[in-house]
Amino acid sequence: MEDKLRILKMLEEGKITSEEAAKLLSALSEDESKKVTIKEETDLSQFFNIPKNEGKAKMLYIRVLSAEGDNVKITLPVEVIKLMGKIGKSNIAELEKYNIDFDMIIQAIENDIKGPIVQIDTEDGTKVLIEIA
Repeated sequence: MEDKLRILKMLEEGKITSEEAAKLLSALSEDESKKVTIKEETDLSQFFNIPKNEGKAKMLYIRVLSAEGDNVKITLPVEVIKLMGKIGKSNIAELEKYNIDFDMIIQAIENDIKGPIVQIDTEDGTKVLIEIA
């Protein structure tokens, strides 16, 4: 199911044609017993590109490219992060996995810091970037 969604997303983004999508979907349907994996190539320069928000509301950007191939791309207004800090930190276990202190992020936001605040490159190839812009 995940591979089918990836195919449809690639079609939607114009990375493949409808004919190519049909062939890939057909190949998946013909032999479900064989594991067919479709992995999009990640353009690192685009994935980790943080736009400059000149004159706009400040945003928090979180980018994670894991060694297992999981790509996480989150963009949130800073005001939402402040609200999350007040509500609670129940959904930030993934940050703690990399020893990222959520309170430090909140403190950086409150002190009006801009730019990268966390950059991690692990031995297994995982890359994490958290930036305020």
